Amino acid sequence: FGVAYAIKNGEKVSGDTHSVIKINEHSFLMALSDGMGSGEYAKKVSESAISLIEAFYRAEMPEGTVLKTINKLLSFNRDERFTCIDIAAINLNTGMADFVKIGSPAGIIVREGEIKVLESSSLPLGILDNLHPTVCSEMLKSGDIVVFMSDGITSAFPSATDLYEFLQELKPLNPQNLADRILAAALEKSGHTVPDDMTVLCTRIFDNT
Repeated sequence: FGVAYAIKNGEKVSGDTHSVIKINEHSFLMALSDGMGSGEYAKKVSESAISLIEAFYRAEMPEGTVLKTINKLLSFNRDERFTCIDIAAINLNTGMADFVKIGSPAGIIVREGEIKVLESSSLPLGILDNLHPTVCSEMLKSGDIVVFMSDGITSAFPSATDLYEFLQELKPLNPQNLADRILAAALEKSGHTVPDDMTVLCTRIFDNT
């Protein structure tokens, strides 16, 4: 996997947090959390969400229970505590990936010169008591790269179409190369200013037999 990021102008830390961990012998998890706002507060919220996701998935709690519990914990506070989440739980035996998207920009699967877009229509975690995440499953192929981006990246492009066309033309050498090139393009589009935290997380799936 590879990750590339830029911190919002005027801040010392990023409010985006990512994770790539092995859940057990048969599956692994990749996740990106974008804490609403920026700086230390946003970092604290996104880190808390990622830590809970890691712990609950490792404990093999049902997916619905994981998300509802995190949502309650984020909601049970007088301060605003919202975070956008991208999750992919991938079965290492079959290649089947379960995606959960909550208030996040579109995720992307890059596959041999084409892209598949994973849209999200739900509100961020912590806004409503009743959580309605966008959930889908995809069978991944060897060589596929799963791309999660925070909205600092996607909003730098004039439109979603511009972003998709840019991604479709790329021939990445590896996940880190892809993450670096997406970040560089976003910075160029924004005039090399960083109005919001920018993070790209890329993970390549391959057959190791």
